[in-house]
Amino acid sequence: MPDRILIDGECKTLKFWGWPFPPEVRLTKGCHFAGSSTATQRGYSSTWQVIDGRLYLAGFGGTIRCFGSDEVRQVSKETFFPGTEPTFAYWMDHTFKIGIGDVVGYSHGGAGYHYDKYRYLYIHRGIVVRDEIRLNSEISEEDKARYRKHGNPW
Repeated sequence: MPDRILIDGECKTLKFWGWPFPPEVRLTKGCHFAGSSTATQRGYSSTWQVIDGRLYLAGFGGTIRCFGSDEVRQVSKETFFPGTEPTFAYWMDHTFKIGIGDVVGYSHGGAGYHYDKYRYLYIHRGIVVRDEIRLNSEISEEDKARYRKHGNPW
């Protein structure tokens, strides 16, 4: 299940594979997010929101399993951040890649649909510092490899 981002009044699919929480948020030792299928292989999905140039974690859902136990626990954003309001993502230093335009392909192992244009949001400490739209054909193989490896321009 891909992450989503709410931006400019639209909900878009987001290609993001990073840890969605600040460094101080950790799971109990011996526990991990566990996916039940290839659609949820990370074991969680996040919803992000951009409001006035700031990034917020608006929603989260996941499944936690602990080694040595058959117990499975469902968690939400409220498990980690009390309250229902979106949480300012002050910890986030990342580049978000959002597919826009026409779908030009699909690959299950390549994280879903591929688009003729992408919107890149460059996030630094939760602030959108750059927002650009690039045609898929304009993105160099070097940039694509850097994004796959780091997902982060800093």
